[in-house]
Parts: sequence; C-alpha cells; structure tokens
Amino acid sequence: MGSNASDTAGVAAGEVSLVDVLPPERLRPGQSVLVAGPSMVGKDRVAYALLGDAPATDGESVCVSTSDPASYVRERYRTLAGADAADLRVVETTGAPGRGSTETSGRDRDGDGAGAGDDAGTWHVSSPGDLTGIGVAVSKAVSDVPDARLRRSRFLLDNLSTLLLYADAGTVYRFVHTLLGRVKGVDGHAIGVLHTDALEGGTEERLVGLFDAVVDVRTRGDGATEVRVRGLDGVEGPTRWRRLVDGGTP
Repeated sequence: MGSNASDTAGVAAGEVSLVDVLPPERLRPGQSVLVAGPSMVGKDRVAYALLGDAPATDGESVCVSTSDPASYVRERYRTLAGADAADLRVVETTGAPGRGSTETSGRDRDGDGAGAGDDAGTWHVSSPGDLTGIGVAVSKAVSDVPDARLRRSRFLLDNLSTLLLYADAGTVYRFVHTLLGRVKGVDGHAIGVLHTDALEGGTEERLVGLFDAVVDVRTRGDGATEVRVRGLDGVEGPTRWRRLVDGGTP
C-alpha cells in the first residue's frame, strides 16, 4: 500500500486496520478478490487500498473505470491508496468528450475501440457496454510491462454493477470470467467491485463465484464500516465481521 497506510498498533479486538483486511502475503499468485456490499458503504476504500499494494511489490496498478473519468480515478487512487497517481494506468470507458480523449468517440485509429488519450497512461473506450473494447484496452495498457513485473500487477474493475446496466448478466459473466482468466494466467491479481443491492436473483451468486476471495463490506447502525473476508487460504469459512478503524468512504 502507499504512504498513507496506517500503523496497526493499538487496534482493538473486533477491529481491523485497512492494511490488514487482506495483506499481500495472504494472496497467492493469480488470486482474484471481489469487494462486495450495498452502495455507499465504503467499498472503494478497500478496493483502492488493494490496488495500491501493487507498487510496493514492484507491480503495476491498472484500473478499468466504468463510470468515472481518469482524472477522478487518479485522485481516488492518490487519496484512498496513498499511492502516486501518475503511476496508475487507467482504462476509461465513459466515452464522453472533453475528458482527455483525443477522439471523442473513444475509438482509436485502429478502429478497435481502445483509443489512447492525450493524457499519458489512459486508454479510452466508447462505452461500458463495449466489452470487447475494454478487453483490448486492458491488453494495450500493459503491453509494455515486462513479464516479471506483470506477475506482480493488480487490475481493478470498478465496477461490475455498471456493466450490468449495459449488458445482460450472462454476457457480463463471460467477460469477467475471461478477464480474470487472463490476469490469473500471468499470476497477477484481479480486483472487482460489486454493488449487491438491486441485483436480480442469482446474479450476485454467479459473479461472486468467479472470484477466489471476497471482502464483504457493510455499514452498522452507528455508521461504522465493517468488513469480513471469505475464501482465504487456510481459513475455514468467512472471518468474523470487524470494524474498519481507519476509515471507509463511499
């Protein structure tokens, strides 16, 4: 994690520091993680912290943003992960003009839907529904990364819920399955974010089943953020719910 990682000394029983929710040493090569919970409970805080662990292990950080411009994503990365935003590679799928895209359609001169913008380190896709374009853009974003560094890289898909607004659940499932397989194939770590409210029956279970581990996030009645982890190696069943002591913003 970046320089804003907190010291875990003094954390009380029933609490967990953000740096200890899912430490890098608990993830085996190629393992994927889903951060899941209702909207506005602090999932971004956990997801970006996991993404921000990549530089510390000499890997790259890549974020696929399905709803926010690259400038906003980098600011979130800087403030939530405490990492250097200039090092973040962003695939922006908004396709909106005036957001740094050199071609307002979001398509590059190759016509494959993955255009590089005039801001370094950003690849633009016309729409969150262009899943083929997203896949191409992710490949382009890491095309210059040496294999040794790629194996320690982290890829954040923020978020799966937006994709479900543009494509049916089966199509999204197949896309995520393929993307996770590609990341796993290079021993990288894929991180997904899923809003679990307003999902149709069975969709949550299918998507959760694609990931090796799940960080569940919820808010208590007093407003405190709680987390638990499912799928950790050597741990039978989910961990108990613990209060996240160093924040958690929506």
